[in-house]
Amino acid sequence: MLSKDTIGAGAFGLVVSAQIGYLLYLGRKHGKASRKARFEKELLREDGRLRDGEIVGFGATRVLRRDDDWECRVASEVANLAFVGEADFKRAGHLFRLDVEGRDLQRMSGMYSMSTILVFQVYETKEIAGVVRVDFDLDKRIGQFGMLSTREQDQGRGIGSALVRACEEYLVRLLGPDCVIRMPVLEIRPHLLKFYEKRGYKQYGAKPFPEFLMKPEFYGTQLLLYEKRPSSTC
Repeated sequence: MLSKDTIGAGAFGLVVSAQIGYLLYLGRKHGKASRKARFEKELLREDGRLRDGEIVGFGATRVLRRDDDWECRVASEVANLAFVGEADFKRAGHLFRLDVEGRDLQRMSGMYSMSTILVFQVYETKEIAGVVRVDFDLDKRIGQFGMLSTREQDQGRGIGSALVRACEEYLVRLLGPDCVIRMPVLEIRPHLLKFYEKRGYKQYGAKPFPEFLMKPEFYGTQLLLYEKRPSSTC
């Protein structure tokens, strides 16, 4: 199992899951603004790119720099630390944990025909501050993203919003503006439901929590299914 030191200093470099390739770069401003509104205002440069960081994506055509298993373990731990760091989540007794060997991420990425991991990486430190998994089916023109995670110390600074925009741009570029973008959200995370609703996502259904991720504290919990059609928001 990876130690906290490994994640604290070890989520440096590239983090990827199974079935990886494609490269997407955006820049990012890691400002010291005390208010989120000010920080997000400074997020983009005039050319639309982020400032002091980059969002990097990997899909099936890119050669890995590190061993797949190591990358899956680090990606899992980044997600775990993000979820465990949420005070409301802890108070409710929900300790969501991906297995540290990366098998859960591999299973998730196998649900669609292809899968990509996008990570937010700070330029100066090479530190990973956020991660999200993107799945897509080229034939059905359906995309999905989930497991959006930001380190506790970086939450509320606009990184999650930047990752969502990157997911949407990535999927529209792959599947076209008439594609459908979907995501599952745990019903016990109401703040996330509001986060996505503000960005144009609407609920279209629900499904049980995946059995292979089921822990006792999740019995009776379901995933609410949200979707967005980029063509309707253009």
